[in-house]
Amino acid sequence: MASVFGGVEGGGTHSKAVLVAGDGRILAETEGPCTNHWLVGVDICIEAINDMVQRAKLEAGLEPNTPLRSLGMSLSGGEQRDAIDRLIADMKTRFPSLSQDYFITTDAIGAMATASNHGGIVLISGTGSNCKMVNPDGSQIGCGGWGHMMGDEGSAFWISHLAVKTVFDAKDNLATPPHDITYVQKAMEEYFQVTDLMGMLPHLYRNFQKSQFAGLCRKLAEGLTEVLARVASSEKFKGRFHGYRLLTLQQSSALGGASLGAQSVGATVTLDYVANASVFYRHTFHSSQ
Repeated sequence: MASVFGGVEGGGTHSKAVLVAGDGRILAETEGPCTNHWLVGVDICIEAINDMVQRAKLEAGLEPNTPLRSLGMSLSGGEQRDAIDRLIADMKTRFPSLSQDYFITTDAIGAMATASNHGGIVLISGTGSNCKMVNPDGSQIGCGGWGHMMGDEGSAFWISHLAVKTVFDAKDNLATPPHDITYVQKAMEEYFQVTDLMGMLPHLYRNFQKSQFAGLCRKLAEGLTEVLARVASSEKFKGRFHGYRLLTLQQSSALGGASLGAQSVGATVTLDYVANASVFYRHTFHSSQ
């Protein structure tokens, strides 16, 4: 039987698993819950990964007790070496028939591997945030990715928290908001189903869930106007790049994880990079800039 490679996209809210053949054909896809081990713990994380992959094996018509050739995981929180080694060791011990070999990287690197094999800059802006630059030689430079206690700038949680904090500070006369907050306050009250600041306390403390709190961002986004074109021509960008393209993935970064996992054992998964990502914005800097 030809080798089958697995990939996992592990997010702070939702996760996905994919099984692919060496020629890039997707054999099965499944979904699951949060697999950020810093948020849910190692045991829950690997149990969720095993469940997704085993369901994918059944969907693909494979024998569940036959290990995959490799399982490449693109996980939020998948950067600390000791933690990665523990995850892999625990999976090998608890689920010996899951896969022959394992590879773990961050969600940002998995997304890059899905979209391109030439490097670039990838920005993860989901429940949390992370940014990586991958050079053509494979070297990496990162910014962020430290979680909501130390950052998550630009993420859904960060935007939601900043919006709620702005409302609180305005009501307390602690700080004057730079703009009218009528829409923001209404969005907060409707999303959390509260009528005052006291009603927010259970959501902030006793019943706090990061992914649920971050969901406010979707409601806030309904009130936004397009600003990207103006930002693209700002002084911060002039002279730094000839231009740039912004891409969104059309396939899960689990595909990139599967590809990286295959590479780690000397195999290859052929990916269609043109189909895996689409350009939704282009900007070219003129010579005068």
